[in-house]
Amino acid sequence: MRLAFLGIGNELNGDDAAGVQVVRSLHQYLDRRCAFTPDKLAREPYILRDGRLELLLLEGGAAPEAFTGPLRRFDPDWVILVDAASFDAEPGTVMWLDWTAADGMSASTHILPPTILSKYLINELGCRVALIGIQPLAVDFDTPMSHPVIQGVESAVDLLGETLVGP
Repeated sequence: MRLAFLGIGNELNGDDAAGVQVVRSLHQYLDRRCAFTPDKLAREPYILRDGRLELLLLEGGAAPEAFTGPLRRFDPDWVILVDAASFDAEPGTVMWLDWTAADGMSASTHILPPTILSKYLINELGCRVALIGIQPLAVDFDTPMSHPVIQGVESAVDLLGETLVGP
């Protein structure tokens, strides 16, 4: 299976950085666990392999659509979008969301709504798409991530890491 994680969000806007931070921290988690051997390719994102699963971890930032080239080269079976999303929960709550209904949920400042990006990925790459949302507290410019969202990011990374490589 080929699985890609695409972290979405603007790191200058507080909790909007949650998706990017999940992907960055997941990469660090996997490096510490030594279950994967990272291939550092010139000008390429990390591809992590363990024989049964190949992972591509991308920090898409505020313009995740700019990463369709690396995704196309990777040819994923699944793309997991990770983004700050408003779904009327406590700040820091992490939830699998229906990407088809995500237009009104996005807290991010990215250019394309998640539904447009998802449709493009499905049609162009023939992959499946899922969305992990993290409820923000505040997405104000030039503020750090809030404590509840930092905890949500850590929870998401621990759960994803354990799911990918075991406890």
